[in-house]
Amino acid sequence: VFPVFKDASVPDDKIIAPDPEPAEPAQTETAKEEEEELPAAPRTVDGYLEWTITLVKSGDKRLGVDVDLTDGMTMVIDAISPGGLLQDFNDANPDKKLIKEDRIISVNGISDNTAKLTQVCKKDSSLTMVVRRKAP
Repeated sequence: VFPVFKDASVPDDKIIAPDPEPAEPAQTETAKEEEEELPAAPRTVDGYLEWTITLVKSGDKRLGVDVDLTDGMTMVIDAISPGGLLQDFNDANPDKKLIKEDRIISVNGISDNTAKLTQVCKKDSSLTMVVRRKAP
């Protein structure tokens, strides 16, 4: 009979433990730099500049934007109200600033339907928007 140790193992027992979770692959400095640059740089798509912004609603603060929905597919910015979330975003992100005539083409993955875009903007607290502007 083998003596039993405090942890219930016996001499010469092999303790087999599952491998630890695999480590995340390390990112190179170049990959990190590219990731950080992407949001600030609009890309060109079919003659339009296109970029993504994220707005997070808090409290009673409104989006502060008037839009034209007449094309049925996109929200065309008519005016940005002072004190709204969009104006706050513009002040904090001059490189991604939205202006009159910009088109919001997608909100939280919803596109091509202004009724659904409007509903998402009213309902969701975090809004990831894809914006388009005619390229210069």
